[in-house]
Amino acid sequence: FELTDLEPGTAYEYYVQADCGDGDVSWWAGPEAFVTLCSPGLVPIEENFDGVIAPELPDCWRSLVESSANAYVQVNGWNGYSVPNALQMENANDPDATVIAITPPIADDEGVAGKWVRFYAWGFATELVVGTISNPYDPSTFTAVSVVPLSGAWLDYQEFEVYFTNYTGTDELIAFKGVYGGTYQTIYIDDVLIDHPPSCPKPTDISTSDITTNSAVLNWSENGEATTWNIEYGYAGFAPSGVPTITVYENPYTLEELESGTAYDYYIQADCGEGDLSEWSLKGHFVTLCEPFDVPVIEDFDNTVAPEVPVCWTPVIVST
Repeated sequence: FELTDLEPGTAYEYYVQADCGDGDVSWWAGPEAFVTLCSPGLVPIEENFDGVIAPELPDCWRSLVESSANAYVQVNGWNGYSVPNALQMENANDPDATVIAITPPIADDEGVAGKWVRFYAWGFATELVVGTISNPYDPSTFTAVSVVPLSGAWLDYQEFEVYFTNYTGTDELIAFKGVYGGTYQTIYIDDVLIDHPPSCPKPTDISTSDITTNSAVLNWSENGEATTWNIEYGYAGFAPSGVPTITVYENPYTLEELESGTAYDYYIQADCGEGDLSEWSLKGHFVTLCEPFDVPVIEDFDNTVAPEVPVCWTPVIVST
């Protein structure tokens, strides 16, 4: 029997009784419970998980878990990026568990297509896959859009941005799926924002390659249509001023005339023209190679902060 005229995003219980005729009725069976799907809503959608009592999920957030153990998605009452709460995804003692957290549905402008999600996350799992899902009851309908690495350091939240500007599907749900490399691994997510992307998106996927004694290649992903970028760089630990050190017109860009054996930090900003500038990117970091030393080489390791090794020393670990 199909029950109609229900309210969206609402929990219901029901009982069933058999009527055998002539006043002969069975005992009531039940209750059975279900929650109706939420109606798609307009962006922006913001969630910091602090408005609910742990372990309950916020309205219209869902979990999809398939596991031989007690894997779960719930709100955790501590360890939040914005205290106290955060979303927690745990695989328990099942390394093959499917653990997916699903956002409220998005209504405007073709659902997820063309949107952008920013969030903070950390965890002991290997990775977090961000994508879409068409059926919140069927994990096979999950479509990956981006994979983000997770910090295994305690409470080391990192900011991530995922753009759905190249997504052409019709799904209305964004989903977070854990990738686990062992048992009892947890992922924490907090301060989720779903919206249209900024008019001038900031560069992401900052990385450095081809490092020499006096140069390094800076790489980034351009998420809009910018062809001009500002770079501010300096010795590691410098306080960024927001004033570009250089303006460049190519990506990747080779930074030259650097000092050997030196640690640098850098930030990148997209210039979309007509005064439309992006936010500055997350910090990039690299250390230039060292020039060969003349002997004698003396090192007492007292001028470094443990567990760091001195500049120009390279740890090599081979382990099974």
